[in-house]
Amino acid sequence: MRKYVYLVWISFQSLFEYRLNFFWRIAGTTIWTPVMYSLWVAILETGFGGDKYTPYTMGIYYIAISFATFFCQFNPHIIAMEIRRGAMSVDMLRPWSYFCKYFLLSVAEKVILFSLFVSLLFFFILGGKVAVIAEVGMLQFLVSIILAMFMGLFLSLILGGLAFWFKRIYGFASFYNTVGGLFTGTLIPTDLLPKDLLVVSAYLPFQYTYFTPVQFLLKSVSFWEAVRIYSIQISWIILGYLLAKYIWEKGLRGYEAAEAVV
Repeated sequence: MRKYVYLVWISFQSLFEYRLNFFWRIAGTTIWTPVMYSLWVAILETGFGGDKYTPYTMGIYYIAISFATFFCQFNPHIIAMEIRRGAMSVDMLRPWSYFCKYFLLSVAEKVILFSLFVSLLFFFILGGKVAVIAEVGMLQFLVSIILAMFMGLFLSLILGGLAFWFKRIYGFASFYNTVGGLFTGTLIPTDLLPKDLLVVSAYLPFQYTYFTPVQFLLKSVSFWEAVRIYSIQISWIILGYLLAKYIWEKGLRGYEAAEAVV
């Protein structure tokens, strides 16, 4: 247990050591959020979207979706780089699970990001005429976003694990981000997609990572509907874990700790 506490401590040390990098990532998200909000306010004024969204709820939507994107994302390129450079051999000798290490080293930025999000959302709600977020909605959102985070974790481990066989995973990551950008709700709210794409989206994990958790903040969801959503998310977590475990076990069997020439 102490070794995992140590990894969390390292994550905070690393965050403060490279705080400028974290600041610029936050700054980029801060700029992107009002740009997308302004775009969609203009679109809503044309009548697109019907009564599903108002400028006020769209503002909450893009604050929450920006947070979800940042909170649930993990960087598979870090894994790929460690595999290519042979650094993975060190972790194979350590008394911890690499999956746990990869997650715990991201804890610091997620804790700070969560604090910033709650503060921002609180002031945004106070500034609105109607508080659309009930206490039960916030609780449902928190449960869903934590499950979504683990979905993102295993998806990243799957993508990063492909580096056992491929020198570059940029193509795979780019394809994932392109498809994800369409179905996760970062570019367009998923429920505004054409019906055919909505059907496809229901069978993919993407909307359950960002879009679905945010919906708990915007509309009342019954207890059984929430249970259904959580069950789907948990199913994707289990499937993601099993697939990641298979990829890593197979990849490590033939792994040679030699630094790749880049």
